Amino acid sequence: MRVSRKGVLPALPLAAALVLAGCGGGAGKAEDGTVTLYGNDPQNPLIPSNTQESEGGKIVDAMWSGLLKYNPDTGKAENEMATSITPSEKNTVFDVKFKKGWKFQDGTEVKADNFIDAWNYAAYAPHAQNDAAFFSDIKGYKDVHPADEKAKPATDKMSGLQKVNDYEFRVTLSASNVTFKQKLGYNAFYPMPAQFFAAKDKDQWAKKPVGNGPFEFADYQPSVQTTLRRWDGYAGKDKPAVDKVEFKVYQSQDAAYRDLESGNLDFMEMVPPSALVEDKYQKDLDGRTLGGTVMSDQFLAIPQYRDPAWRNPDLVHGISMAIDRAQITKQIFNNARKPMDGFVPDSVPGSAPNACGQYCEYHPQQAKALVQRSGYRGTIPIQSNADGGHKEWIEAVVNSVNKALQGTGVSLRFDPVPTFQVLRQQQQSHQLTGMTRGTWNYDFPSPDSELAAQYETGGSSNFIDYSNPGFDAKLKQARAASTEQEAAADFGAAERLLTASMPHIPLWSEQGIAGYSDKIKSVKLNKLKRVADLSSIRLAK
Repeated sequence: MRVSRKGVLPALPLAAALVLAGCGGGAGKAEDGTVTLYGNDPQNPLIPSNTQESEGGKIVDAMWSGLLKYNPDTGKAENEMATSITPSEKNTVFDVKFKKGWKFQDGTEVKADNFIDAWNYAAYAPHAQNDAAFFSDIKGYKDVHPADEKAKPATDKMSGLQKVNDYEFRVTLSASNVTFKQKLGYNAFYPMPAQFFAAKDKDQWAKKPVGNGPFEFADYQPSVQTTLRRWDGYAGKDKPAVDKVEFKVYQSQDAAYRDLESGNLDFMEMVPPSALVEDKYQKDLDGRTLGGTVMSDQFLAIPQYRDPAWRNPDLVHGISMAIDRAQITKQIFNNARKPMDGFVPDSVPGSAPNACGQYCEYHPQQAKALVQRSGYRGTIPIQSNADGGHKEWIEAVVNSVNKALQGTGVSLRFDPVPTFQVLRQQQQSHQLTGMTRGTWNYDFPSPDSELAAQYETGGSSNFIDYSNPGFDAKLKQARAASTEQEAAADFGAAERLLTASMPHIPLWSEQGIAGYSDKIKSVKLNKLKRVADLSSIRLAK
């Protein structure tokens, strides 16, 4: 997620990039103070390999450090704990070396076993971790996670993980994968302390989890907030300068924005659509905003397990061509969104231009003809969480489609559910009764992040049960490429295969627009994850 990193979704000149002019990140003198940030209740207990959505992801990423991290300005993967990650010529074996002396927040040192044991735990099918599929590249994954859900795993350890010494281990893949290294900054690959594996009740352990990152757990109050405090034993170079961060829970984006205006909330990574109209947010916040292109996109997902008629390409293509993306991004988002012309945003390295072609353009007459040719008649719901600021744009999509398809007997309607947690539960338990809105915030800077997770058979976020053997084969071909440049062509071909069946209707990518209170002097917005870069926050004197 991630589906909105899998969560809730949204200009400044691009020259401003994603950072407010002033103090940057990096180590500095610690400043007293607590910073409050927009958040929501995590969907699951705070275990990295089971965290697949944005709200839990914000907390887990603040508490843990991985082998790699993603530069907030560029989104590129950089060494964090790793000193080197060396691939073999065919990208089938990766030798991983990492820093000595890096500690968990319980004082124990991070060693190779902490990575190996964590990855084996995450991949082992009986543990039912949401991010298990991220380990499917590793040799022996099928032995710990058989394709048949009823089958018993042959073992609980992947043969492709081998310890060299306490600060080095080797990863052998079952096939070449040129993108594998980039994944290693994602939270599924975080190390876990020995106390986690010793705990009989893992969910109980997760009520007060222990990581190895810049912040440690302090408190969680359901439906109120999660509080983290700075951990002074953090070994990374980008040490935070604030004492505490509080992720406050809100029932709506508009309620959070009102608190931001009044100074009762210090940071919100996306202002709501109501604040985008005529650049209202600039006046409300007196210029305390930042923005730029982020690796995020929004779509309508069509459950393949529901009405078979919804899989008719004529119907889906027609609905897509009845959406006036340009008009909606202008009227609802004040051009803080950019209409998609494919399934991967153009901000992602290796994305394919115009992969969706005419089917992502507004052609109401052709749309009407295609829908009539499909033979379908009925009203299709669009499900979304009511607490996420999506009402305005979904209603705009509904109005656009219903106007274009008037007289065909086909229409859409907005069907909200109370909270993001409820929506995610419906998605994961295959209980969707209509289309559902979705957002993808990239886990690593490659088309493979979204294409594999959302569309590959058995993908970690493929909650609509889409399966296309030809698409799966094209992804494997892309990963087997010698370079990322060569892989891009195959990823583009995979996108064009999606266009034929269109299991998701692409909508728009995002120009991230964040707001902050006068308590904050400077802060960055992470280009990859569309969240505040906590280590960059500096407080006003």
